[in-house]
Parts: sequence; structure tokens; C-alpha cells
Amino acid sequence: MERSVRYATRALLFGLLIAGSTAFLLACIGRLVAAQSPTPTLATSGTPAFPGLASSVMRGASELAGGASVPTRTQEPAATPGPESRGPGTFDLSYPGAGLETLPGYRAQMQVTIEGTSNGMPIRESESFTLTASAAPAAHLLWTDTGAGSSMDAEIGGVRYTRIGARCHAEVVADPDEGGFLPIAAALPTVLGAEEVGALETMQGIPVRHYRFDGRALNLSGLTDAAGEVWVADKGNFVVRYILRAEGKSSDAGRSWTVTKTWTYLLSDVAQDSSMELPADCPAGLIGVPLPQDATDVSQRPGYTRFTTGLSPKDVAAFYTQGLPDWQSVGDHFADAKQAVLMFSQEDHRLTISASAGPKTTVTAFLSRGESPAKGK
Repeated sequence: MERSVRYATRALLFGLLIAGSTAFLLACIGRLVAAQSPTPTLATSGTPAFPGLASSVMRGASELAGGASVPTRTQEPAATPGPESRGPGTFDLSYPGAGLETLPGYRAQMQVTIEGTSNGMPIRESESFTLTASAAPAAHLLWTDTGAGSSMDAEIGGVRYTRIGARCHAEVVADPDEGGFLPIAAALPTVLGAEEVGALETMQGIPVRHYRFDGRALNLSGLTDAAGEVWVADKGNFVVRYILRAEGKSSDAGRSWTVTKTWTYLLSDVAQDSSMELPADCPAGLIGVPLPQDATDVSQRPGYTRFTTGLSPKDVAAFYTQGLPDWQSVGDHFADAKQAVLMFSQEDHRLTISASAGPKTTVTAFLSRGESPAKGK
């Protein structure tokens, strides 16, 4: 049951990135709906990139941002535009997430804020996202902060980690070849017909082209005013910075609203080693230790590996004593013809390997996080 809920929640998140919280907020911007905006066509795929709880700010953004569909774990979408409104410029940002897949690593931050009034009463909500991503090995870590709490989604070393509230959960990725994730930049409103501003600039150490646009480039109906700027890398064409402020108003069934929605996005630490540090209470990852060539009945989950082998427990002990050069031996290893127990440490991880004789030797390896014990203890 919990697994089903988790996947259903994951399937909603990008809808939340470009969509808002309550029926109240939806009604707030119900008239600010895209007039057939160019929504990306996404291939049907597995699990979406970012799980998370319902986001109070984001569910309303689908109307204000152009009614984008809920993305899944897939490669770059192919846009199929319909009738469109255009600004006076020549630059189109039809997919704001483009180009990031070519970077070895980066950090991206986005904040989305809704401010306005409902029948004269003030409303304000805000949500921020921080994403760290790397290409080799492929990994990402996303934190979402609603102001009332935070949630986390990560995929590192073949394990998917999610944290909502106080609990961190880990599960092995079923299909390592599953399509890549969509970056948070994909949730930025598309721009058609932005005007270039001046010569090349430098931002975050990257040569960028600077563009400005207004409501004409956003293809939104019901919009009263909008002003935005975007800085795009001269080489790679990925978005480095994006700022947009859009205003609208609506009245329906005796209610009236005024709404201002702002997006701010910044890319940093491009081409640097992307450090991803999970909370200390998250389960350990997959155990990256070698297996004997004849290993069978292999079972793996985060922090645990089990298999059978024709080697004796004593031979298993010799195999791992010689085969783990990056691990520090801890304490006295025990091994005889019937049983073996070995312990190793590496930074903040402890690895315990045990082997028991039978028709075939059963070997279990446990990986735990915590302070590494001193050698010889």
C-alpha cells in the first residue's frame, strides 16, 4: 500500500511544479489559462523524476504557466505548437530544460511565489526547489521547501531515496536504464519571441545571451501584465538565469481575485564536481563489493546483499580480505570451515560480511552508516 501511494505521489510532483494547492488557489487563477500553448509531448515512461507531497504553490502554475502536462522520466520532449501568441523578438525558449543534459554537473535553484487578494483578503504562498545533478555517474538530489516543511528526492548509486516529513526511505532502482529525469528548469514557462539585450554578458562564469520579454511571449489568456528576463548560455543554449513576474485578475460567482506570480531561477556550479550529501538517517546505499564468480541466488536491497556460493566460509573470508583494498579492516576477523565474520570501515560506513556453511555457503553483507570505529577496536 505504502509503495503504491509513493509512486502515485511521485507521478504528481512535476504537475505540482507547474501547477497549486487548493481549489481556492486554482480558482484564483482559473481565468489565467493558456490559449493552446505549445505543451511538450512526452513519451510514456516509468516513474517520474521527482516525488513529493502536494504543493500549495505549484498546482496553480499550470494555468498561469501555460497548462503543461505532467512530465515523466523521459528524454527531451518534442514540442508540437498550436496557434501561438508571440513577442516581437526572434528568440524562442520552447523547452527551458534543454541543454542541461550535456553538462557534467550543476546546481539549480528555483522559487515560485503567488501573491494576491481574494475579495480583498490577502493571500501569499511560496515554494523553493534546490536540485543538484551529475551526469557521470548519473545522479540527482532535489530538496523542496514549502515554508511549512521540506521533502527530498534523490537517485544516487542505483538507489532512489525519498524523504517526506521525518522518514527517509530507500529502494533499489528497478530499471537502471530508465530514461533520465526532467530538470526543474522544465517547469519554467516557455517563451516565444523574446528580444535580445545588448552584447554577450558573463554570468556564473558562463558567457550568456540576455533576452527580455512581456506577456505577448507567454501565450497566456487573462493576463493583465507580465515582464521577464532570461539569460541563456552562448554555448550549450541552457538557461542560466530566468526571472518572470506575471499579473492577472478574475471575477466569478461573486468572487474577485488579483494574482501576481513570480518565478526566479538560477543555475550555478556548472561543470564542477556535484557533491550530494544525504541526511544521516537515510538508509545506506547498495553495497558495491565484488561477488565470487559462482555467486547464485543473489538478492540486493539498500544496505544488504545476500547470495550463495560453492566457496567455503574460510575461502569467502580470504576472498574479501584480499578483494576490498579500499576498505579498512576492523577488529579480529573470524573464519573456519563452518562460519566466517568480517568487518570493514570506509569513511562513515561499516561493512559486515558473514558466511555460513551448508549444502552451499550462504553469504550476507550489511552496510550501515555511522561513525567509523577505530582500527583494532
